[in-house]
Amino acid sequence: YKPLDFDTYEIRLLQLHWDPEIGGIRCSLEYASLIDPGPYIALSYCWGNPETTNIMYVGGVAFKATKNLISALREIRKLKRKTGDGAFTRLWVDAVCINQYDPQERSHQVRNMRQIYSRAQEVLSFVGL
Repeated sequence: YKPLDFDTYEIRLLQLHWDPEIGGIRCSLEYASLIDPGPYIALSYCWGNPETTNIMYVGGVAFKATKNLISALREIRKLKRKTGDGAFTRLWVDAVCINQYDPQERSHQVRNMRQIYSRAQEVLSFVGL
């Protein structure tokens, strides 16, 4: 992860690519300011068992994600919600968009969650399949 600029209220957004023929989940990360983030969807979901994971790809790098997150992203991909200029959906997903290994960033982003969710174009809640 590239460090976030807290002074400009920077967040990471996940670009969920729509390529269903790939089979797996393929994403990219982008950086945006909460001051004017553009359209994105905030995902609220139950993380599930942290020991039960699958691999998704973020910027071409393997990323271990819980099965619940993978299921949510597969369902969202089917919706093809347009939130950018390409064939992808821009999402804010806490498990991926926050560096979970950086306590300072995690604390800062948790304090900004109200703004993150309120500035989203929509909030999707995923309770599982």
